[in-house]
Amino acid sequence: MPEAVPTETPTARQTMSAAEHCAAARDEFANAQHLYASDPDEYRRAMDSASMHLRIAEVMTQGSSLVTEIARAETNPAWKSIRMNAVHEATAWNELLGRVR
Repeated sequence: MPEAVPTETPTARQTMSAAEHCAAARDEFANAQHLYASDPDEYRRAMDSASMHLRIAEVMTQGSSLVTEIARAETNPAWKSIRMNAVHEATAWNELLGRVR
């Protein structure tokens, strides 16, 4: 019986920062440029991969902004409205991800 070939890309097995995701997207875009005329299927795969990396980087950056705002709001009573909005946003994400406490 033949061995199964892993379908994961090497970048899917490692933890990456937002900056590393942006760099991976840049590399995929460059790869897609070279594939545009020669291999439409690989071109689409490279573009999809680049788009995925950019979306992950955006979510990571937005998440860190949310954490920062919550930390600032918790230490300053004048930021009550931001604290309430940030808690609501975090709760909505937790529910979406199935991590309700």
